[in-house]
Amino acid sequence: MPSTITLRSVVDYNRTRVRMVQLVNVGGIPNQPALDICNDVLQTLLSAPNNWKFNKSELPPFTTIPNQQDYWVSGACAAVDRKASVSINAMLAETPGLIPDSQGYVLVNYDRFAPHGIQGKGTSSMPPLFAINDWVTISGAGNGAYNGTFQITAVPSKNSFVYYVGQTDLLPDGGQGINSWGWMERSSLEDYLSTAWVKPVREILAVYGLPQESIIQPPFKVCLQFERVLQCAPLAMSELLIRFWPVPSSQIWRALLFYQLKAQLRTSLDDNWAPWPDDLSYVLRSGVYAKALEHAEDPRSPMADQKWQQDIARGLGIKDREERHEAFFVDLPIMRGG
Repeated sequence: MPSTITLRSVVDYNRTRVRMVQLVNVGGIPNQPALDICNDVLQTLLSAPNNWKFNKSELPPFTTIPNQQDYWVSGACAAVDRKASVSINAMLAETPGLIPDSQGYVLVNYDRFAPHGIQGKGTSSMPPLFAINDWVTISGAGNGAYNGTFQITAVPSKNSFVYYVGQTDLLPDGGQGINSWGWMERSSLEDYLSTAWVKPVREILAVYGLPQESIIQPPFKVCLQFERVLQCAPLAMSELLIRFWPVPSSQIWRALLFYQLKAQLRTSLDDNWAPWPDDLSYVLRSGVYAKALEHAEDPRSPMADQKWQQDIARGLGIKDREERHEAFFVDLPIMRGG
């Protein structure tokens, strides 16, 4: 359950513990330093390596393209079963992902994700190209009228198609951005075109960064390589560049990428601590206490910080009591490189 506790209540409680040191409106600056202390606490709690289950999210799944290493993702997808799942262009991209016309048809663009189409560079014939009469599922558009399952009516290029939505009053749309990415926690690849009842899935390493590569084989590393912020006042959204290593081959994989959300900046002491749950509020109180003592230059500050770290570890233990399953991956070479 998300937090119902406000920043102000935690600050007021801790003032009684730091000899009533003033934490609000110091020097006539509204809400300071209490507001910054609370933001520092929340950002620390939600940063790596603290992998809280209540703070986890999944990137909209997409499929790899033969001979393509980098993939721009925007938060909206178009998926045709047994063919591909692509990320369509962001709403604020140079060419929006969804462009309606006056007859109720919608042009879908995914050239940011697949500049050479879903078969990539070279002579690969897999997966089959999107075609007229294919059923496509659209998800993640800002306007829900675009989302759903539709039949493709035209394929004007290798990285676009058209479907009929029936409404004539729509505005251009597309991916709404991946705006809360904190850090990648874990990642897997699923054999997308497998006909097995249970499709083969293999875990791969989530790393900080990867170089460009020319070796082509099933990838075993992935990273967020770059975040691009698109702006058109008052809107702003992020599209992410996901890079695999080595370069994916003609085998088509569905990427399953899980990440921790970043802390959202609080602007008022009357905001709550979401997504932090009420049952771990003692960790918040401990963190604000340590930061308040640091602000007051109190000699108890180092000891309070140690206590806070212990409370964080205890909170992780409560939320993640299960043992980690990893032991030894026999399918990966020991000398697999950095």
